[in-house]
This record gives sequence, C-alpha cells and structure tokens, in this order.
Amino acid sequence: MEQKFVIKRSTRFFVLLFIILLLTANWVILQTFPAFLMIVCSLAMAVVMAYLDGHAEQYHHWLIKTARIALFLSLLGVMSFVHETSLSTGGESHTIVMFPSNATRINIKGQPYVVTSTNNTLGFTRTYFFNLYKRLGPFYVRINPRSYIVTAVNVGPDEDATWVFKNIVLKDRTELVTAKNEFRNDSQNPVLP
Repeated sequence: MEQKFVIKRSTRFFVLLFIILLLTANWVILQTFPAFLMIVCSLAMAVVMAYLDGHAEQYHHWLIKTARIALFLSLLGVMSFVHETSLSTGGESHTIVMFPSNATRINIKGQPYVVTSTNNTLGFTRTYFFNLYKRLGPFYVRINPRSYIVTAVNVGPDEDATWVFKNIVLKDRTELVTAKNEFRNDSQNPVLP
C-alpha cells in the first residue's frame, strides 16, 4: 500500500512552532476572523506539505521547496494575526506597543466586552494603551477605531490597567488626580460603547 502522508523533520518543526505560537497568542486576538482564517490556511498548507512529502518522486523538487518556504511564511502570518499588530488591527495599533498586550473581561452597561491593554514607562511617565473588543457571532471585533491612550505622571505604585480604563476612558475624563498619580486622557475622539 502506498504511503500518502509523510511528516518530515521540517514539517514537524513547523507544527512545533505553530503550537508555540498558539500557546503564546493573545486569547482575544486568537478569536478574531483574520486570525481564524490565517490558522486555517496554515493548517491546510501543512496538510498539503505532508502530502507533497509523501509523493516527492511525482513532483518537481522546486515545487516542494517553494511549498516549504510558503509554509514557513504562513507562520509569520499566524504570528502577525494572533497578537495585536498593525495587521490584526487594520493598521490602527502599533505593533511595537500592543504586541505584548493583556486581555481582561469587563462589563460596560451590562454588556460583556474585553479590553486589551499594555503600558510603557519612561522615567516618571507611564503610558497606557487600550483596545476594546466585543463578541459578534463566533468572533471578537475591535470596536474602537484608534487605541485609547492614557498618560500617568509621577508614577507611584502601579495602578491596575483595568482600573485606569474604567475610571479614565469609560468615564471620558480628561484628567484625574489621585494621591500618587496624575492621569491624562490622550485619546483622540474616543468612541465609547
């Protein structure tokens, strides 16, 4: 009986990298339609690659090499679409800022949302970046056209990013002074749910 699928070392390496990417992905971005589409395409390419590896004598060597290169390029696509990057947010969020974002479930006016956040500190200034997602059907959809940005000056002990989002962005405050920090809402024309 002829063997149809052969999993070579490079295909196993692809599967290992693919699993690592999925395990390190932002769980909200993983549930968006572009991420789903990229994952399905990569898995389909892996199946095609296993088939080509099993029938190598029937195909030109360059075809197999090209398919292998395309398979690994699809990994870059998966990485770009399972984290908050310029590609996964339609060019609205900077990759360097939002790539390591964390997701938190929140309720706004009784509706479930997920806010993704990250912050950067430079000296006595901390800048918080937020994106807001809502589930529409089986996928999450980003509802804010631009990232919400809040700057904190005289950074004392860390304020929880969710607290900052709820007390500054959702209440549409331009400034808030606490005992240890002064917060400034730098979001341009925020769209609030």
